[in-house]
Amino acid sequence: MNEKKRLRAEAKAVRKAIPAAVRSEKSAAIFDTLTDMPALQAASDVFCFVSFRDEVETRPILEHLWKQGKRVYIPYIDQAEKIMRASRLDSLDELAAGYYGVMEQKDEFVRLTPAEEIDLVITPGLLFDREGYRVGYGGGFFDGFFASFGHPAIKIGICFEEQIRTRVPRAPHDIPVDWIVTDAHIYDAAMMRTASD
Repeated sequence: MNEKKRLRAEAKAVRKAIPAAVRSEKSAAIFDTLTDMPALQAASDVFCFVSFRDEVETRPILEHLWKQGKRVYIPYIDQAEKIMRASRLDSLDELAAGYYGVMEQKDEFVRLTPAEEIDLVITPGLLFDREGYRVGYGGGFFDGFFASFGHPAIKIGICFEEQIRTRVPRAPHDIPVDWIVTDAHIYDAAMMRTASD
C-alpha cells in the first residue's frame, strides 16, 4: 500500500471515529470562523463542496452564502472528460443522491460556469498540512480544477483539527490551499509556505 493510500485509510478512520454530536459541534465552530473571514465576506462567487457522510457539514455554509446574496457553485464531475467543473446551485432542492450516494445536482439544474467567474473555493480534504497541501480522495479532481483557474482565486480548506498533519506527501502537480479552517484553528497556509522558503 503506497503512503497516500495508507494515509487516506487512516484519515477516514479518524474522521469516522468522531461521534456525530461532536462532529456537529466542530462543524458549527468551523462555520463561525469561516463566515467571519474577510476573504469570504468580500467574495461574490463562491465554490463549495456538498458534504458527504462524516465530512464537515456544508449545508449551513451554502445557506449562509445565499442569505449574503452570493452566487454559489458546486462540483460537477464531467464523466466523459474525467474533470471537475463548476455548476451554479440556487437551492438545496436541486440536489439528489448520485454516484456513491454523493449529493449532486439533478441534470435539469446543471448550469456550468467558467472557473474564471469564481472568487473563492471551499475545498474538502482527508488530510491537510499547515502549508496547505492536502490528501484528497485520490481522483485528482480538485488539483485539476485549481489548475484550470486563469486568475488567483482564494482557496480555503475546511476539516476537523484531527485531520491536520505536520506534512503530507506532495507531488509536483499538487496545488495547495491558501487557508485552512478547523474547529480549533485558522491556518494561514500561504504565509506558512513563504516562511518555509
